[in-house]
Amino acid sequence: MVMPVAMEGDQVDHGNSLDLRALFKQFAHHESIVVGKKRYTYSEWERILAAYLFTLESLNISITETPQRVGLLAATSFEALNVMVALLLLRATPVWLPTTLSSVRLDSLIKDGKLPLAIVDDKLLKAPLYSKNLMKLSKIVKKVSYLLGESKSESAPFVVSAFKKSWKLPAEQEASIVFSSGSLGGTKGVVLTIENIIFSALGSIDFYKMQAGDRFFASLPMHHVGGLMVPFRALLCGGCTIFYQRIDKVLAEERVDFLSLVPTQLIRLLDKERLLPRLKQIRAIIVGGGPLARFPWSYAKEKGIAISPSYGLSEMCAQVTALPPFSDSYSERSCGKALPYREFKITVDQEILVRGRSLCHSYFIAGEEVPLPRDEEGWFHTGDLGEVSGDAGDEGSLHLLGRKDLNFVSGGENVNPLLIEAVLKEIPWVIDAVVVPAPHYEFGEVPIAFVEAARKLPLKKMLLYLKERLPLYMVPKNVIFLEEQNPFKNLKYNRKALTEYAKTINQ
Repeated sequence: MVMPVAMEGDQVDHGNSLDLRALFKQFAHHESIVVGKKRYTYSEWERILAAYLFTLESLNISITETPQRVGLLAATSFEALNVMVALLLLRATPVWLPTTLSSVRLDSLIKDGKLPLAIVDDKLLKAPLYSKNLMKLSKIVKKVSYLLGESKSESAPFVVSAFKKSWKLPAEQEASIVFSSGSLGGTKGVVLTIENIIFSALGSIDFYKMQAGDRFFASLPMHHVGGLMVPFRALLCGGCTIFYQRIDKVLAEERVDFLSLVPTQLIRLLDKERLLPRLKQIRAIIVGGGPLARFPWSYAKEKGIAISPSYGLSEMCAQVTALPPFSDSYSERSCGKALPYREFKITVDQEILVRGRSLCHSYFIAGEEVPLPRDEEGWFHTGDLGEVSGDAGDEGSLHLLGRKDLNFVSGGENVNPLLIEAVLKEIPWVIDAVVVPAPHYEFGEVPIAFVEAARKLPLKKMLLYLKERLPLYMVPKNVIFLEEQNPFKNLKYNRKALTEYAKTINQ
């Protein structure tokens, strides 16, 4: 069954390119960026971007027919956004290096990726990098600051140089390479094009009715596709991207219309009573990166907070489906219907297949492009399991069921870890739960659960809750509570690392 969406409603003709100069001109006097107490219009941002472009060009990054790929290790920031866009204008491809990797892994990623240059924020490094051809982000920022302070004139060399260049980015141009959450420990990147970025953003803009003047908080790491898309949604609708270090601070001091979170972040915010009135003012809190359990959904709805559960993946440049805020059709694991410019279908064995204009064309492996595997009809097989709802008022919505490759056998019974995790996440104040197999002398493997909670939870009551809702063979034989800061967690938990750790625990 194919669940398509009409490819219409695009109010801006982007043709075969993303014309940045036209966008900066169209929204010239609109607020574009907020960084702490500093505010910039689109016109002011354009001048700052010209300085970054001039500075990066001095590093001998120039327009070539073959894309030049440049590593970028940076936190979510205005500086990182400017470096990225300037690289694109020079027809270079930003390769986002995960900020959570060790220096050894980063060195390996730079070497294996055959990157001739890597721009790094050395404040993020736990140890020095040994890769050659590194450029400190702070050095670039310092030179940009000097250029901007030296001359306010429109005839300044960096302004003249930048405006001689075309600011149109062709649809087929590489826009970024990001490493999906499932491959952070490896070297498989997802190659996104300008077309992918445009139509991913336009689909979200159309669905949520985003418009000029709307304000978006950059709350996710930009080396994840969910974080990368926040400023592009703002740019394409004439909105404003807000960069702050702390989410509670920005909510206290700024109006935020759209906020993208993972379930862990949402539950921590809901636990802060003083922030609830500010959360109520947000038009949509887009929650992705995993299924949203019933408790945070129902608690948020009770408090009048607009939650929009969403399903997406790096290969589709973030969102595929979403549930409208305050939808009455919410049910466990519901992710809503397909957004414009993308579609999904469910196979007979319940695998989710996707395609659309936001679907990437290739992977980046060991410095080479490898075509994205698709079937003869152009569908990408996600490895996720799902079903299409037939419930009244919810017809056509995607319901997530789990992953094809996560199930294991315990004493002859098939165990679905995601089913157990879904029940665990129903327990109030459970932030996240990961269930993995652990060796067992009698049953071969048994499920054990790693749980992170916002409040202290009584283990006996938790186990009783699970036994009332799950078959006995699915009840975890061990529950291990994790602190907020632990070595297994990035934006999501590293399931592979937890599985390896579980092998060391005696059952």
